[in-house]
Amino acid sequence: MDRTLRKWDFEKRKYTKAENTYEVELILPLGSRTRCVNCGREMLIDDGYTSKQWHNRFGLGYPVCSGCYVKEWEGYRKYP
Repeated sequence: MDRTLRKWDFEKRKYTKAENTYEVELILPLGSRTRCVNCGREMLIDDGYTSKQWHNRFGLGYPVCSGCYVKEWEGYRKYP
């Protein structure tokens, strides 16, 4: 598990480092329970979305809940 995540800032177009507060894993088997990397809401990995904002050092997105995913898209559209 990565201790430090990279959070993309849509407006500034650069990454900042952030702690993995909820200890979210990048790859889990289907049916596993996890937490949204952004808000910490518990969910099934099957119900999560790939984040456009929270990444590992290689650029792979962590799981986020549907509410956080919608907010990420709003930021993405505002600063394309």
